[in-house]
Amino acid sequence: MTKPLIMGALMGVLMLGMLHDQIMAGEFRSGAAAAAFIGAHLAVLLAASAATLFFPGMRRFVARHRPAPLHVATMGAGAIGSVALVHLVAHGGPI
Repeated sequence: MTKPLIMGALMGVLMLGMLHDQIMAGEFRSGAAAAAFIGAHLAVLLAASAATLFFPGMRRFVARHRPAPLHVATMGAGAIGSVALVHLVAHGGPI
């Protein structure tokens, strides 16, 4: 399960980079990056849903490629861990 952990770690740093300006400065200068990130995930979800509705043969394919809860949890753990580490290194402390 190292691949989901690494992918989660990379996604965590990406999200931290996109949202750091908003969190620290109270501005939403990273709106385009956040919109692209969320939009890409919604587009994949919409495409998978449409494929199962309009092409019944795709239901099994989409069901086989749905992530397992352990996969999602591993990616989340990687994201949380990488964000915590970057935060500690960048700011020199836990807060």
